[in-house]
Amino acid sequence: MSLDRQMLLDQTMPLLRLVGPGSRAFLNGQTTVDFLEETPYSLLRGCWLNTAGRVRALFESRLIDEGAELLVLGGEFEEVIKGFDQVIFPADNVRLELGQDIRRVQPLFANQSDRFRNVEWLLPGNSLPEAFQSFNTASSADFARWRMEHGLPFGKGELNARNNPFELGLSNLVNLNKGCYLGQETVAKLLRVGQVRQKLRFWDSDRELSVGQGLTNSSSKSIDKKKVGEVTSVMRNKITGSSFGLAMLRGQACAAKELFAIDNLSRLNIRVPIGFVDVEAYTTSLE
Repeated sequence: MSLDRQMLLDQTMPLLRLVGPGSRAFLNGQTTVDFLEETPYSLLRGCWLNTAGRVRALFESRLIDEGAELLVLGGEFEEVIKGFDQVIFPADNVRLELGQDIRRVQPLFANQSDRFRNVEWLLPGNSLPEAFQSFNTASSADFARWRMEHGLPFGKGELNARNNPFELGLSNLVNLNKGCYLGQETVAKLLRVGQVRQKLRFWDSDRELSVGQGLTNSSSKSIDKKKVGEVTSVMRNKITGSSFGLAMLRGQACAAKELFAIDNLSRLNIRVPIGFVDVEAYTTSLE
């Protein structure tokens, strides 16, 4: 698969609508986005964390006159609804509604670090904007390759409420200056420490690998090989027997160019995903 040609991701997704004068304040307290400072109708992206600062979902949202609308890009839509519903109180002045499905379209640029460039929301019956009509529609395999090369952590091995946004390369989806929100104490502590224990990496191999396979930096056949990471997402090519995907790597292994599967010593080529936003570089850019 090549992304040299112009390709368009075209998805129809369920919409969650938050209605009421308290919608901004509610979302501000539940997510990493500063909804109190944003203007209506621009698209906003952020993370929904648990109390330990681990990512439960990635979302895209826009403010509307009567509240806000939200698409779940990564994670479980029903889990977001349930989680929000459990913490809404009458005094919040907000209610949840299911809106009309949204047709979300996005050109997939091969080497563009901005992973959300030129996204548009359409109603399902609407025609594509003229600027997109010459694009080829991306297949599921096309999108899988693009999203893994760009480090979008949509897989269950990444979005499992065990990884924080800095480990997943989502630093730019966390507003570092806003007030209290779910998981903020842990996020603030991570920023004070100034480093993370693991990071997301893209890999490819001429062998077929599986989610959950342990990785090592040693090609030795020794039985006591040290585990330095784990495969979290995989796409396989049944014709060539090759595969590619994402992995969470610990410590110095994050800088590795190659690693090996512990069980069968399959070699993996390792690189930083194109869109990965490192927390150290991100915080420096804000100073």
